Amino acid sequence: QLVELLKRYISEHISEELTRKKLAQSIHFSEDYVARLFKTETGKSISTYVMEQRMELAKRYIAESSMSISDVAMMVGYSNFSYFSKTFKDYTGKTPNEYRIYIKSSQF
Repeated sequence: QLVELLKRYISEHISEELTRKKLAQSIHFSEDYVARLFKTETGKSISTYVMEQRMELAKRYIAESSMSISDVAMMVGYSNFSYFSKTFKDYTGKTPNEYRIYIKSSQF
């Protein structure tokens, strides 16, 4: 139940900085307890989960909108465009622009 609250908080605040401290404060528990509980129940660290959620949302924005890649980065919580692009490529195997081209070309 607490993990579901955390997931909801993450989803609702995805464009913001999401630290362990902020997440723990959102449900009034210690950072260590929240991190341990999240890892135990999901098999993932909070940071991995947040990154995955951000990348999935970025994929959706890139595929379904004409929003610039830098705007997508900001919308999903990355203020550093280079870091966003590197993380996106690590996650998908493609740069954000390559992903957009790939998606557009496969929609025939």
